[in-house]
Amino acid sequence: MYSRSATIDKNDLLYFGSADGFYTFNPKDLNEAVSFKPTLKLTDVQINNQSLSFGDIGFNDLEFNLDHNDRSISFRFASLDFKTSEQIQYNYRIAGLHEEWLNVTSTRYIELNNLNPGNYIIEIKAINFDSRWDEKFLKLNLIVHPVWWKLGWVRVCLLYTSDAADE
Repeated sequence: MYSRSATIDKNDLLYFGSADGFYTFNPKDLNEAVSFKPTLKLTDVQINNQSLSFGDIGFNDLEFNLDHNDRSISFRFASLDFKTSEQIQYNYRIAGLHEEWLNVTSTRYIELNNLNPGNYIIEIKAINFDSRWDEKFLKLNLIVHPVWWKLGWVRVCLLYTSDAADE
C-alpha cells in the first residue's frame, strides 16, 4: 500500500508519511547548515619580502616583532571555505592607525611599510556569501621596536651622563 501524506505542526516541523512509517524535517536545521561562518588562517607572513617558515610563525603565535631596520611586513590569509571561496569578502583594520574597515577581497593581502615604533593590533574578518562573519576575528599583534638610542632608559642615561659631565 502506498500513501502520500504530509503535515506541518505549529512549530513548523514537517511530517511526511510513507508505507514504512513517517519522517520529520525541521527547516530550521537547514538554516544552521547554510549559516557557515568562515574561519581565517594565515597562509604567508613576510618581513622585508622574506617569507617566514610556518615553524617560525606557529599556529597560535600571532605576535610579530619588528626591529627598527625591518621596513615592511605583509600578511596573506585565506578562509577555510572550499565551497564558496570566491564569494567570501575580506576586511581589515589596524587599531591606532585607522579604525575603519578596509576591503582586501581581491588580494587577501595586507602590506605595511615604514611603521612608526609602537604596538599595533591588526584585525581581519571574513564575510561569507550571505553576509555572515565569524565574530572571532583573526587578530595579529605587531610590535615595532624603536632604534636603541630612542629607548627611554637610554635617553635617561644620556641625560644623566651629560649632567654629570657639566659638573
